[in-house]
Amino acid sequence: MHAKSPIERKRTFVTWLLAPAWLTILIATQPEGFETLAYRFVEFLGFFLVFAAVLGRLWCTLYIGGRKDLDICRSGPYSLSRNPLYFSSFLGLVGVCLAAQNIFLMVVSAGVFLLYYRPVIIKEAYGSLWR
Repeated sequence: MHAKSPIERKRTFVTWLLAPAWLTILIATQPEGFETLAYRFVEFLGFFLVFAAVLGRLWCTLYIGGRKDLDICRSGPYSLSRNPLYFSSFLGLVGVCLAAQNIFLMVVSAGVFLLYYRPVIIKEAYGSLWR
């Protein structure tokens, strides 16, 4: 198990700190033309991605059980992606934005997510090579 950096230790706290502002923006902004067929499709796609994210996170959590910090798992959902929990969270984030029919917030949120989690993902990937 590798030691967590100060940024990694504060990641959850920072996420919970930023979540109310993100939710306020999500709720307070509604795009124009949200009753069109295209936006209905975007909304449906968003709900589908949220559903896929919930199933993905559930599969990962049940699959790895209490072994998360004990060994490197390379089967099940971890055979499809090195970071299936982060991938599922990303799908959920994008899905919530699309279900709210807010494509602009989806693009901004996806960009922030990728910048925010990239260092953690890289550290986990390269840190695991030396175990």
